[in-house]
Amino acid sequence: CRLIASVISELSNTKNGCDAGLANIANRLSLQTPNRFARVNSSRTWNTGNGSPDAICFSVDRAGILMAGAAIFGGAGSFDYELELLHNQTTKEREKDSNQSQRWISMEMCHGTYTAEDCANDLYMIRFDKPVSIHPHTKYALRLRNHGGQTCNGDGGQSSVKGSDGTTF
Repeated sequence: CRLIASVISELSNTKNGCDAGLANIANRLSLQTPNRFARVNSSRTWNTGNGSPDAICFSVDRAGILMAGAAIFGGAGSFDYELELLHNQTTKEREKDSNQSQRWISMEMCHGTYTAEDCANDLYMIRFDKPVSIHPHTKYALRLRNHGGQTCNGDGGQSSVKGSDGTTF
């Protein structure tokens, strides 16, 4: 979980808690959650460039939140990445859809390439093609597959962070 430095919640409050405002995302205030790590370890020893998945599970404590992407740690050289947002289905939700045997359902995914030159303070911002509505008190996960060299990592991670709008992740 150390690779994913901070969730870019780009917290956008939608009117009435619905997704109708997605089309107008550019007209609304976007916020970023603070980095959950106290410091960056720039020694580039976090071995995530081999493509094995690294993930972090999270939830939010209020409605009207949109997830637009994440900030990840960079390293030397070039990296090919795949970032995926997953939703953890409850047993009740799986029972409703008898064809669904998976517990984690993919909601959004993006692919791309970045280099050390694309990073700011050892972080690279990844954005989904479209923001995804995040429901309160529901488990989600961000899963990263990174192909390249070793990366920086965070130290002194907190189990929860509070955004500037008061939302707790």
